Amino acid sequence: MDGRPAAFIDFFELSQHVGQDGGGAGGDTSAHAKASGVVEEQAERPQRQAEQPLPPAGLLLLRDELVRADVALKSADPTTAYSAYKQLGRYFTQLMQLERAAMFYGRCCQAEQREKAGDLGAAAAFLEKCFGAAEQCGDAAAAGAASHRLGLLCAAQGRWREASQHQAVYVQRSKEAGDAAAESAACRAYAQCLRRLGDLGGAVAALDDYLRLQDAARDGDGRGPALACCQLGCLHYQRGELQAAVSCFERFFERARSLDARLLDAARANLGAARAALRLGEYMGAAASDLPRLLRAKGLQAPLGKQAEICSNGDHTQPIRVLAFSKDGTLLLTAGDDKQVKLWDTATWQCIRTLVSAKKTSAAALTNDSRHVIYGDKFGDVCIGTTRPQEQQQQQQRQQHEQPQQQRHVEDPAPLLGHMQSIVTAVVALPGDQLVVTTDRDAKVRVSVLQQPQPLLGSFEIQSYCLGHREFVACAAAVLAPPGAAGDGPAGGALLLTGGGDGCVKLWDPVSGQLLSSYTAATEEEAEAAAAAELVGCGEQEEGAAEQAGASRSALEQGGDSGGEGAAGDEAAQDGADDGQQQEQEPRDQQQHQQKGRKALLPVVAIALSIGGDLAAVLVEGRREVQLVRVDAAARSLGPCLQRLALPPDVLAPCRAAFDEAGRLWLVGGPPVAVTQSAHVAVAAPAAEGGGDGSVSYAFVTADVLPDAVRGFLERRVAEEEAVAAEAVAAGTTYTMQLRKRQYDPKQVEARKMQRTDKAESDRLERLRRKSAQQDSGAGGGEAAAGEGE
Repeated sequence: MDGRPAAFIDFFELSQHVGQDGGGAGGDTSAHAKASGVVEEQAERPQRQAEQPLPPAGLLLLRDELVRADVALKSADPTTAYSAYKQLGRYFTQLMQLERAAMFYGRCCQAEQREKAGDLGAAAAFLEKCFGAAEQCGDAAAAGAASHRLGLLCAAQGRWREASQHQAVYVQRSKEAGDAAAESAACRAYAQCLRRLGDLGGAVAALDDYLRLQDAARDGDGRGPALACCQLGCLHYQRGELQAAVSCFERFFERARSLDARLLDAARANLGAARAALRLGEYMGAAASDLPRLLRAKGLQAPLGKQAEICSNGDHTQPIRVLAFSKDGTLLLTAGDDKQVKLWDTATWQCIRTLVSAKKTSAAALTNDSRHVIYGDKFGDVCIGTTRPQEQQQQQQRQQHEQPQQQRHVEDPAPLLGHMQSIVTAVVALPGDQLVVTTDRDAKVRVSVLQQPQPLLGSFEIQSYCLGHREFVACAAAVLAPPGAAGDGPAGGALLLTGGGDGCVKLWDPVSGQLLSSYTAATEEEAEAAAAAELVGCGEQEEGAAEQAGASRSALEQGGDSGGEGAAGDEAAQDGADDGQQQEQEPRDQQQHQQKGRKALLPVVAIALSIGGDLAAVLVEGRREVQLVRVDAAARSLGPCLQRLALPPDVLAPCRAAFDEAGRLWLVGGPPVAVTQSAHVAVAAPAAEGGGDGSVSYAFVTADVLPDAVRGFLERRVAEEEAVAAEAVAAGTTYTMQLRKRQYDPKQVEARKMQRTDKAESDRLERLRRKSAQQDSGAGGGEAAAGEGE
């Protein structure tokens, strides 16, 4: 055994006859663990109890196999080491020396794990052997450790029920061994398994035991107990025990204060969310019990508005631009300028998932089966994510276990497709979820194929392009197949309706990309006339402001002869008036600067389809009306316009529309400013049956549907925003300003080139080139003259 210290130590300890005092075998084995380099955790040695000495043949076998295993491990040959340890394990099992057999079976497992990294089935088989040997020799600590590792392997394979059973055994064996540290670790692992199985009550009890043991031990850096408090608060939050959740998050906050700043930020966020949910639950309970009385009472508008602050959305930190419900109404999607896409459970109004977008989200939608969310941003990137990531992970683990060679890691969320740095304006998932429609600022309508059953792998196949709009495409909607029609094909028999900046609404076959019908909601002549009227209105406002400023200046000059302090006061007043005028002028100048050089348009900003799909409500930006257009899916035609419904005077700039199941049309608008809290809501209902020509007649019934208290709660009109709303509408401020491309004449193009930062450098290089050319031509002329002289 020369040069084999690890084999010599094992041979010496196992070959000596040790009495009840356990001398030698129960000592420190850290030196051997360092010398062998095999055991990843603390090397375990058998504490023998007056066992019979080995026969000479057994000593020779022990020596040869230990040397063979040591040589194999040093030469990176785990297969040979596994064979040697297995032979020794069988030998000691025949001699009924189970402690020694358990030790060598444990080394077999470690060698096998090194040889087959990732072969979880083989590792589990050997751990079961180790567990059986430890149970036979009554070693509770070794049995618990083996059961713990078995639980981890089952968890890695997604077999959470078996994992929980193994972790429960680990808890029991740790108690029997009196190892508090192992028991606390077992309780935490057991809680994780129970949480995966949906047994929230059992998980709460296991985490409580873990915290009790940790508080009794009072060792470590405190990070584990802090995270356990956080997990416990989340469990109480999921069970609806909000008061208990607040208490756990407060403990998390107190523990995190002595740790790093990142944990402290997470503690603040969780504690704030739990406290807000607690207050929201109290409010919703009161509203549910008193809702009929609240709706009947007209004088409760102020208290209702005060309570609205409780359920206001505080999770988004920037304006919300996208809002959509799932088809079954169980999920709500919100997204905005804070680059966060949030999913809400409509049963509890709690955020169940937050996805982060690389850029500001401009459009989003949920698939028809409510399993995936698709969202696009202002740089043209479209991503897809799951609404229930736990189910996705379990499915992926099952598929990876069944077909490990054919599976690959799937990101969630993952990139789906791209629009070449063009703002994505609309996302629509067609029936059947085989096709998804995305539109952009460059007048493109792309119909892409979603890979099934795993859309997260990306969309690499384009079904069709629907090309025909002359300007940007602002909105899109799916027209379902009529009753009785065959709903086959990748689109489920559905058609596609789009509206754009050219003022047209177009009907498409999304499978072939064929244009079926078109309806003009606003012509180019009407758009140019509206733009001219806006310019005239802006000019009159500027002239009136100038006259008012001139009158004020004249009055100040007439009263300025008094001199002294009065004159100084008049000058200060004049400065203040000029500052106020400048502050009022800056938004107007900014609006005119944004509109300057942009084409005059009356774009279609929203399309809403009735439940039956035979009527479309069309909103045109800049028009104070709603156009109700006939849609015939069976004939694959669009038009004519059945009614032009004028908007109420108190509703400005509607940008969203939707039909409810009763056939009523809901409109939402508001002051067209950059950021607003105000909203304008209007409801229209069919006033009478149409004539024989199929016409319809809608009228606004907002006051009948929404009492004053409810409407005030929904709209929350801000006086400052309402004061500038009319001026913003008159100035031509639009929602689609960022979608309108600038247009320049040749003079403007040259002027912009002159303002570029690299213009001076370009001019310098041009002068150098001319100077070099002149020198070359001068030198050539001198040589020619010299030749003539000769």
